[in-house]
Amino acid sequence: MTSDHTQPSAANEIQPRWMRKSIRDFGRTAQLLRGFLTDRYGEQGAVALVRDAEARYADLLPLVPWVKGRRGAALNTFLGITAQELSVYQAIEARGGSASEAWEVCHRALRLRLARTPKWKRWLMGRLLFSGLVRRIVERREARQELLRAGDFETRSVLGDGTEFDLGVDYVRCGNLELARKVGAEAFAPYVCMSDIALSEALDWGLIRTQTLADGCSHCDFRFKNGGVTRISSRTPEVQETIDRIARNESGQTRANEEHGEHPNVALLRRFDPRNVAGTDDVFSEDVVFHFFNPRLPSANGDHVGRSGVRAFFEQLEEQTDGTFRVDPVSITPVGDELLVAQTRNTMTIAGRRIETDVVVVWRIVDGRIVEVWDIPSVHSVHTSEDSGGL
Repeated sequence: MTSDHTQPSAANEIQPRWMRKSIRDFGRTAQLLRGFLTDRYGEQGAVALVRDAEARYADLLPLVPWVKGRRGAALNTFLGITAQELSVYQAIEARGGSASEAWEVCHRALRLRLARTPKWKRWLMGRLLFSGLVRRIVERREARQELLRAGDFETRSVLGDGTEFDLGVDYVRCGNLELARKVGAEAFAPYVCMSDIALSEALDWGLIRTQTLADGCSHCDFRFKNGGVTRISSRTPEVQETIDRIARNESGQTRANEEHGEHPNVALLRRFDPRNVAGTDDVFSEDVVFHFFNPRLPSANGDHVGRSGVRAFFEQLEEQTDGTFRVDPVSITPVGDELLVAQTRNTMTIAGRRIETDVVVVWRIVDGRIVEVWDIPSVHSVHTSEDSGGL
């Protein structure tokens, strides 16, 4: 889970306005997880879990040891992620769940939030780490053998020779671990450290780490290799078992797509759920344009711009059809590396009449995101009948 809001200016200082933004951010993350949580816990169970976790998050925020000053920007982001993950752990533990179960939820949430971050921003954040400026700072700190203190964090910089790693940092004290201890969740702290797997892979950090304070070691050994593969392990056996299982499941899904010869753009489109747009709209670019025309739904006609526009469009369809709108895929055909042509049979009930429409939708996909959509329904061969009470 990630926090993209403005952060507090001082340790343990949290203003009402900032707290409201934090709670909204938590709610957006929960919305992304809606389908995953519903599949696992059922509709009512998912709603109850989210409410409990959100309440615990609100209680936990004033306890976070926020870092003052300019060094606090990145560290406070990580503290915000930890606070969200701890609240989820507490809520799942309260219902009899395990730390491993809680981590699977947190890992999925972080993957989804990072996928929503624009590609250019992720690239920039990754490149900044390996910039000449950062390397010079690391060189200077290592030469002085500086122990850098910022809030509850203490770190030492390490310069690599470019073979095994380029630069690194040893955490000899960690605010995230201190927070977990403060709220009685130290057993979950080694899992929280695994957030760096998704972060490193999304930002191309090439992070190598073999030990953490949460594992009972003397320090956390962060080593970054430009262009390298993320290699993070835990010395806590149950944590290592969990991340290995998650990795197998994720790679298994990738292999399944490859074995079935599924085009990556088709796999991307299959992730989109028209019934849960808010939870799957990371498949769209920030500035996507969705073109729609249907004479039976004139108020929805036009160009719907951005993820918010797409969400509003499908919400409008749900409202105008009293929740009866359904999309049944018939076929999906990739055309080159950019276009997909999908055939669907859409059904809905309007003013007591059930309507079935054949639709062709053209999707333009660039850099792993849907950037433009043309929804083309048949208008002269629409099937209608009196509604028999439901679909």
